[in-house]
Amino acid sequence: MCWSIVHRRHVMTKFVARLTLAVAFVFIAGCEPKPDGPYRIVPEPLEVSQPTVFEFFGYFCPHCYQLEPMVKAWRRKLPPSVAFVRVPVSFGRPQGRVLMRAYYLGELLGVLDKSHPMVFQRIHVERRPIATDEDLISFFVALGIPRAKVESTLASDALKQELEDAEQLARRFRIDSVPTFVVNGRYRTDAGMTGSARKLFAEIDRLLRKRQSDQ
Repeated sequence: MCWSIVHRRHVMTKFVARLTLAVAFVFIAGCEPKPDGPYRIVPEPLEVSQPTVFEFFGYFCPHCYQLEPMVKAWRRKLPPSVAFVRVPVSFGRPQGRVLMRAYYLGELLGVLDKSHPMVFQRIHVERRPIATDEDLISFFVALGIPRAKVESTLASDALKQELEDAEQLARRFRIDSVPTFVVNGRYRTDAGMTGSARKLFAEIDRLLRKRQSDQ
């Protein structure tokens, strides 16, 4: 299941606090390959209080769009004890930043179940970009949200914090491509490592069961 905004923000806040207080350390090496499966251990693991899968994605990414139905089907089989957290990325691109706002606007406005598939549909099927804040506002107004509410949420500190937390988490896990999954704040994998989407979800399930004996 997806974390609630409050639950996820609590974890993100703890993460930012630990990151701020930690002694700075430069990791020269990247993620180290493991011999027992197609995954990497992230350089800076994040402690999680329950089994957790982070999905790093971008609305601009055709592979993320193609994988979305499989993600949806796989999520239906997850036990309630497993948290699922989507994290949009921008890779420093202005349009990517706009699309990050699209995700968190949907969440903060309470229409994410509608807006999430519709953003993918608009970009990859209708070929209509969402490139500006005005595009965002028009999109959510068309979903029935009052324009004033969309504008105030777009300018809110809550949205700014969501964006900042997401970007810090992507940097921490060294996310350089999407879609990428991080399991239990420690194990990073993607379809390139596993060889196929089917094998990807099997590997995520395996990593959820994996004991963190190498910590």
